[in-house]
Order: sequence, then structure tokens, then C-alpha cells
Amino acid sequence: MSFTLEISYDFDFEIIGIVSSERSFKLAWLLNDSLHLDLARISDFDLDFSNGVSLSFANFIHRTEHNSYQLLKNKALKYEKTSKPFLLPELKQFDYLLRIDNMTRGIDIESVKQTLSSLSQIQLCQIINLEDVKEKENLIY
Repeated sequence: MSFTLEISYDFDFEIIGIVSSERSFKLAWLLNDSLHLDLARISDFDLDFSNGVSLSFANFIHRTEHNSYQLLKNKALKYEKTSKPFLLPELKQFDYLLRIDNMTRGIDIESVKQTLSSLSQIQLCQIINLEDVKEKENLIY
């Protein structure tokens, strides 16, 4: 007799993919200014894979009592042993990912997207449908 452990995660957050050539600290500053946030750099977001590969991603966060914004660089800061150095490889066209934990539903994601789209330093931003993302578990911490 064998047993299989099945784990299902609650993906109760939203993601906006961002294309921008700005450095991560500059983009965080722009988001702080335009969205009235206080994104601050914290320790890198690390992913360790079973094949021995480790990847680190620039990580900025703004938290309130009921919501949070997390700006993650989609491409690893340093990588050697992998041909897929992305947090979400299927979304490699995006330089950054803005994860929004909207626990009170008080954040209008469309309004956030429109604000980001109006910034000249952002070439493209798109709300990502998480159901279409195969490796969304990489965003669970």
C-alpha cells in the first residue's frame, strides 16, 4: 500500500508582471511615489531546488495590517547551474513581479495597473491570471 501526500495551496494574491529596464531600487522608489507605498528592500527571496540549484531574487515589501505589496525581480541575481534563472520561467518576458496580497479586497488591481501603465519607466504591465501559471508555487513562502 502506498500513500500520496497531496498539498493544495491557497493562492489568495494577485500578480502584475512588469517590463522595465530600471534597476530594482529605482523601480521600488517609483512605485512608492506613484502608489503611495513604502516598499523597502529586505533579504533576498531565495529558492532552493531539489537538484541543488539555489536562486536569489531582489525582494522589496510594503505591509499594512491587512494588505501587502511585494516587488520581486523575476530574474535571479546570481545563477550558474541552471538554464532557467527565473522566479516564474513561463513569464520570463517580465522583468519584475508585483505580488499583491489583498486580504480586505480594498485594493483595486485595475487601478494599480493603470497607475503603473502611466509611468514612462514601465514599458508594459499586465495582470497575470494565476490559473495559467504552472510554477506559481515558487511564490509561496
